[in-house]
Amino acid sequence: MQQLGPGTRPLWQVSYRMSASLTAPSGGLISDIHPNVTLSALDLGDHKMEEGAARPVCKLQKLDLNDCEFTGSCCGDLSSLLRAAPFLAELEISDNTLDDSAVRQLCEALKNPGCRLQKLGMGSCSLTETCCGDLATLLFASESLTELDLDDNELKDPGVKLLCEGLKNQACKIQKLEIGHCSLTDLCCEDLASALLLNRSLVVLDLVSNKLGDAGVRHLCESLRHPDCSLQKLRLINCSLTRSSCEHLASALSTNRFLTDLILGSNELRDLGVYQLCEGLKSPNCRLQTLGLWRCSLTSACCATLSSVLGARSSLLDLDLGDNELGDLGVTSLCQGLKSPGCKLRKLDLTDASLTGPCCTDLASLFIVNESLKELILPQNNLSDSGVKQLCEGLKHPNCKLQTLWLDTCGLTGSCCADVAGVLSSNQVLTELHLADNKLGDTEVPLIFEALRHPDCKIQKLWIWNCSLTAACCRDLASVLSASPSLIELEMCGNELGDAGVKELCEGLKHPGCKMQSMGIGSCSITDSCCSEIASVLRINQSLTELDLSDNQVGDSGMILLCEGFKHPNCKVPRLRLWMCPLTGSCCAALSSVLSGGGSLTELILSYSPLGDSGLKHLCEGLKHPCCKLKKLALIHCGFTSASSADLASVFSTNHSLIELDVADNKIGDAGVRHLCKGLKQHGCERQEPA
Repeated sequence: MQQLGPGTRPLWQVSYRMSASLTAPSGGLISDIHPNVTLSALDLGDHKMEEGAARPVCKLQKLDLNDCEFTGSCCGDLSSLLRAAPFLAELEISDNTLDDSAVRQLCEALKNPGCRLQKLGMGSCSLTETCCGDLATLLFASESLTELDLDDNELKDPGVKLLCEGLKNQACKIQKLEIGHCSLTDLCCEDLASALLLNRSLVVLDLVSNKLGDAGVRHLCESLRHPDCSLQKLRLINCSLTRSSCEHLASALSTNRFLTDLILGSNELRDLGVYQLCEGLKSPNCRLQTLGLWRCSLTSACCATLSSVLGARSSLLDLDLGDNELGDLGVTSLCQGLKSPGCKLRKLDLTDASLTGPCCTDLASLFIVNESLKELILPQNNLSDSGVKQLCEGLKHPNCKLQTLWLDTCGLTGSCCADVAGVLSSNQVLTELHLADNKLGDTEVPLIFEALRHPDCKIQKLWIWNCSLTAACCRDLASVLSASPSLIELEMCGNELGDAGVKELCEGLKHPGCKMQSMGIGSCSITDSCCSEIASVLRINQSLTELDLSDNQVGDSGMILLCEGFKHPNCKVPRLRLWMCPLTGSCCAALSSVLSGGGSLTELILSYSPLGDSGLKHLCEGLKHPCCKLKKLALIHCGFTSASSADLASVFSTNHSLIELDVADNKIGDAGVRHLCKGLKQHGCERQEPA
C-alpha cells in the first residue's frame, strides 16, 4: 500500500476522504481528493455505448494493474488492447517498470480512433524526459483522453517543456494533468504558464512536491492573471514556496475569474504570506472557493486578517487551516469573521491546530449566529470533555445550522456522553458526528445510544472508531439499530467487540424496524464464531447495503457461513468488504457459488487476503456464470501469479456485469498481462457504424 508522503493529511482524514462518494459520470472529471492517496475503489457507473454500437460481451471499464511486476516488454499487448477495447475507460499501470520505448507504443495506440480511454495512470513507472515527446503528441492526438497521471517519474524540466508543446495545441482535450514528484524546478514554469494561456481544456493541474519555488509561482501567476487562462484547480503542495509567492498569487486572485481551488499546503508561507494572500481574496473579482493552507507555519497572528476576508462576502466556501499553531486566540479571531452576516464559508478544517477547551465557547457562540457553516473539522485538538460541553450548548440552540462535526482524537472520555446525548435528542440539523479515537468506554456511551433512539434525532452517520468499546455496550447499541429513526451508517472499527458483541448487534440488525444501510465492524476482534449470526442477518435484513468486516480473524470457515447468507433469496446486501482477512483458496468455491447464484452482491473487496492462484481459479468460475451480477472486484495483494491470469482472462468471454477489476500488487508479470490483454481483445465488442 502506498505510503503517505509530505503534504498528506492524517490517517483518520484519509479514511474519511476514501469513504466519501467518489462516483463520477464516465465522461467527466473524477472527484478531487487529497494528493498522495491511491484510490483502489472507484465505481464509474453504467457506461452508455454510442448509438449504433454493438452490445459488448465484456463491459469492463476500469482495469487496475498497479504494481503487478510487469515491464515494457508487454506494452505491445496493452497497446493492441487499447485499439480493440472501446469499452475500457480507465487503465492504471502505475508502479511497474516501464521504459520510454514502451510508452511510445502505448501512445500510438491511444491515438488510434478506436481507443476510448479517458484516464491513464502511469505514476512511478521509471519514465524519463525521453518519452515526453511521444506523450506531447498524444495530448493533442487522442480523441478521448482527459486525465493523465505521470506522478513520481523523473520527467524533469526538459520533459515538461516537451509536454507543454502538446498542451498548447488547440486539439488537446486533457482536463487533468498530474505531474507531482517529477523533479521539476522553476525552469519549467514558464513553459507551463505558456500552456495555460493557450489550453482551454485543462482545468486541474497538480504539481505537488516539486521544487518550483517562488520564481516558478511568479511565472505561473503571469498566466493566471490573463483573461484567457481557464484553469480551475491548482495544487502546489510542498513546492518550496515562501511568503514571496503569496504576493504573486494575490495578484492573480484579484483578476482571475476561473480559479476556484488553490491548495498550498506544506509550504513555509507564514503569517506574512497569508496577509498578502488575503489582499487577493478580498478582491470582488476573486472566485476562489477552496483554499488549502495546512502545515504552512501559521499562528494566531494571521487569523484576524483571515477573519476580515471571511466577513467580507468573499467567495470562499472551504478553508483548511489544519496542522498550524493557531491556538485558542486564533479561533477567537476567526469567529469574528465567521459571525458576520456576509460569511459564506461552508467547511472549516482546524485539525491539529493547537486548540484547547477554552476556544469552544467562541465556537459555540458561532453556531448560534452563523447560517452558512455546515461542516467543522476539529480532530487532534485537546478540547477535552469541558470543551465539548461548551460546544454542545451551541449545538442545542435552535438557530444552529451545523450538519457535520468531527471530534476525533480530542481527549474525550465517557464524561462527555451526557452532553453529546443532549445534542442528539434536540438538534434538528446535525446529521453526521465523528467521535473516533476517544476513550468513551462502555459505561457512559449508552447515553448516546439512547439519544439516537429519540424521535427528534436526525443523526444519519455516526463514527465511533477506536473508542474503547467492548461487548458490554452492544446490547444497548442493538436496541438503537432496531429503533433509531435516522441512523443509516455506523462505523465501529478498532473496538474490542468480539464475537459476543457482534452477536448482540445482529439481534438489532435482524429487527424489522432496522434502517441501517452501512455497518463497519472492522478490526473488532471477530472470528468465524459469529459468522453464522451475521449470515442470519443477511437472510433477514432488508435495508443493509454495505457490510465491512475487514481486518478481523474471519477465515475460510467463516466465509463459507457468510456465503450461505448471501445465497439466500431474501439477501439484499450488494457490497461486502473483507480487507486483510486470513482467507485462502479454500473458501473461494463457496464464494464462486454466490457469484453464480445471481444474488444481490455487486461489489466484493477481498484485498490483502492470501487467496492464491487456486482461489482465483474458483472465483473465475463464478464470474463466468451468466447469472453473475458482480460489478466491482478488488483483489489487491492476494498472492496471484501469471499462472492464474489465463483463468481471469477467460472471464471476459461470458461476464456481462463486471465494470471494475483491481488486481494491483500481484505478481502477474508480463505473461499475465499478455493473457489478460488477449482475453479482453477477443471478447470485447468491435465498434459498428450506424446503419
